[in-house]
Amino acid sequence: MKDCGITGRQFTLLFIIKYNGGSSLSELGDMMNLDRSTINRSIQPLLKKGLLEDRKTDGQRNSSIWLTEHGEDVFNESSKSWNKAQEDFAKLFTKEELEKFDSTLELLKRLEDD
Repeated sequence: MKDCGITGRQFTLLFIIKYNGGSSLSELGDMMNLDRSTINRSIQPLLKKGLLEDRKTDGQRNSSIWLTEHGEDVFNESSKSWNKAQEDFAKLFTKEELEKFDSTLELLKRLEDD
């Protein structure tokens, strides 16, 4: 992803925005378990790079965040790196170890949601 000029967290933000376009900062924060100010700081570099746009319609108090065409391109390119990294990671473990890892992650997610 570095070759695309974004970090792992920025990739995650692009992913969430791609599939939840039009979300407010608060909604994005809820999806990522981060507060609104952290999300705002995180999207600023992406706005400056032209990967995101902040849309506000008439009468709307909060704006919504969308991927730009350039953002779509960067997301698609960085997805290739992300998928390769996932494949490389999976090769380090046996099938059983990966299943245990996945179940541990699921348990942590459930605990966090409670």
